[in-house]
Amino acid sequence: MPIKGLANLSRELNTFTKGKVPMEIARVKKTVAIEVLRRAMLKTPVDTGRARGGWGITLASSDSTSGKLDKSGNATLAEGVSKIKQSFPNASIYISNNVAYIQILEAGIRVGGDGRRTGSFQAPQGMLAITVDEVLDLFQGAVRRIA
Repeated sequence: MPIKGLANLSRELNTFTKGKVPMEIARVKKTVAIEVLRRAMLKTPVDTGRARGGWGITLASSDSTSGKLDKSGNATLAEGVSKIKQSFPNASIYISNNVAYIQILEAGIRVGGDGRRTGSFQAPQGMLAITVDEVLDLFQGAVRRIA
């Protein structure tokens, strides 16, 4: 499911990197990744903590297999921040959540095979969609201050 605004954030990051020092790029990339993880995770509705604990960071591929329970999100965030901070300057950082129902939470609803609407209305605006818009605004403001 494509996340609204993700292409804009990616385009802004790519534009920013042209002509910048690799370490400066890495610092900004890590800051953005930490902020996306933090905001998306904190916006994730909590019942058992499985969806919140399902957020994960990988550096080699977009496959995250976290399935731990984490109602507060503190352990998930600490683990993710640690991985991001240890990443190499040119490494891709993947933020994902492979909990089976995460798309239902992101969309707010789903239509079953019988045409009935089911699912969660706990995050009707989504988690990532809002987070990407917020982080894009923060990033653009930071770039204006640097330029």
